[in-house]
Amino acid sequence: MPGTVAVIALAFVYHNVIPVVANQLEGDRDKSRTALVLGTAIPFVMFVLWDGAVLGGISADDLASGVNLDPLSTLQGTSPAAAGLVNSFSVFAISTSFLGFVLGLTDFLSDGFGWRDKGDFKPYALTLIPPTVFALSYPDVFLSALDTAGAFGVLTLFGCLPPAMAWANRHGDGGKGEKCLERREEMRGVLDPLVPGGKVGLGVLFGSAAAVIASETVEKVGDIAGLLGG
Repeated sequence: MPGTVAVIALAFVYHNVIPVVANQLEGDRDKSRTALVLGTAIPFVMFVLWDGAVLGGISADDLASGVNLDPLSTLQGTSPAAAGLVNSFSVFAISTSFLGFVLGLTDFLSDGFGWRDKGDFKPYALTLIPPTVFALSYPDVFLSALDTAGAFGVLTLFGCLPPAMAWANRHGDGGKGEKCLERREEMRGVLDPLVPGGKVGLGVLFGSAAAVIASETVEKVGDIAGLLGG
């Protein structure tokens, strides 16, 4: 189970699209909260049903036999309808993940570089060309890339930084100058906590993400040491 945390974090990350959603909902807190809750609940239910279907396709006798079975192939082999559903689910899983990341990253790049002209191809080119080239150059790297991206990319950007930023906003002095105080007063509605738990909750979130990163780092260092030693 601990080894799957990084991939699970990557599968459920959608933080990069939150600014786009919040902007489209004109900063409405209630609508944004509803979008995030429902946007998390729907794929969670889909994941649970998917896992139930895949893992339920293997009998207890098959597990007891010790034969290394592929649950996905077993599910596809049950009927033509099941094979079609598996392929459809795969297409939707890839396309929805692709859509979310493209929306978030193109908006981020457009904002960062000031590319606000409609129809500007530059943010889309910078978003799509590098991963396409990488995928074509290293077609067998998918699973290891998932693990690495989840452990070091997602858990750093979306596991450690958000609790740290929330801690600074809630509990940091933010500077004691008059302009800083005025700015904090203007941002009071935005800085009000959306998630309960206080300092303990933020500490647990940051500590959990940092622990996974540390564990993956130790594992990667061990693998490198083993290769060098071999």
